Amino acid sequence: MTDDDALYVPSFKGDIDAVRSTLATTSPTALPVLLQYRNNGRTPLNDDDVHNGGATPLYVAVQQNHFEIVQLLLSGGADKDAPRNDGATPLL
Repeated sequence: MTDDDALYVPSFKGDIDAVRSTLATTSPTALPVLLQYRNNGRTPLNDDDVHNGGATPLYVAVQQNHFEIVQLLLSGGADKDAPRNDGATPLL
């Protein structure tokens, strides 16, 4: 895992403790970058993830039904309308 996907990977895997920790310890200037990180298929986590070009941490948390993480990300400032590369949004 790289620094860029510090929210993406735990949001996908359902690691709520890692998401909480990252949200709590990331500087206010760096947090928007992590919340809007887009995978673009370079780090597929399983067969479904390889098709998530441009997915944000919020998108994959919704996709994987990690609703408590979804709430944390939204509270942290995640953009509910941020589209993937194909135009799909997390809450669509």
